[in-house]
Amino acid sequence: MRILVISHQPGADRPVGRLGEWLEQKELTLDHRIGSEKNLPKRIYYSSSDSPDQMSVSKNRVGEGYAGFIINGGQWRLDGSDGGWWLPHIRRLLHQAIYDDIPTLAICLGHQLLAEVIGGTVSDAHGPITADDKDKGAEYGLCSVQLTEAGKYDMLFAGITSPMMMYQNHQNSVTELPDKVEVLAKSDHTPIEALRYGSVIYGLQFHPEVAGDAIYKWDDDKVNQLKSAGYDWQAMVKQSQQGDSLNTMQSHQLGDNFARIIKRRAERT
Repeated sequence: MRILVISHQPGADRPVGRLGEWLEQKELTLDHRIGSEKNLPKRIYYSSSDSPDQMSVSKNRVGEGYAGFIINGGQWRLDGSDGGWWLPHIRRLLHQAIYDDIPTLAICLGHQLLAEVIGGTVSDAHGPITADDKDKGAEYGLCSVQLTEAGKYDMLFAGITSPMMMYQNHQNSVTELPDKVEVLAKSDHTPIEALRYGSVIYGLQFHPEVAGDAIYKWDDDKVNQLKSAGYDWQAMVKQSQQGDSLNTMQSHQLGDNFARIIKRRAERT
């Protein structure tokens, strides 16, 4: 079965990081597309086929079939004012995934796009990291994330103990959702860390595809901004080291659970 994976710009060493490797171990095939390279599908629909599957969905238009859908994170503002001209099309693909019940994992920026599509609101901080950002939901490095009661019983988090240790790298966050959406996880700074809409549409503010040691790749400018904003850099490094094994175990389990959700969806067709 095929999964559509959307990144926002070229340069990733592999689609959706280690999460992609775990999904491939479950015999799922990743079709990686990049928004800024103008190669996104025009339309998507549900298909559990192992090979590329296309069908005409309307006059002069072709849809592409997938058993799953993943949207990666990115640095762009949701309104596209800083160059993310492809984001409106990702919103359209999200609408189509919801309509056709395609198991979806929308990560970070993807999570925020999904929240807007289903009627939620997202903060709009941008520019250098400031002390005020922390109070508005910004998080960086390995952070503690707590499952809600709904999250503890959700298939995506089956076998995962709370709290989780998850990699974060976001200035903005989802601030409000309609009542019809389940909030599955929260943290001390971000009240909506994970959500589910319907039965198979998920959003995650955190990054299960990224290991905690990714903070060592941050440039000096970002580290200095964090220090100036009141973040304890040495504590962040220590947290990354101490939480690495738990983070990997929990993230791997989440990936296996998403693969299980994809396969159970196929049983319904």
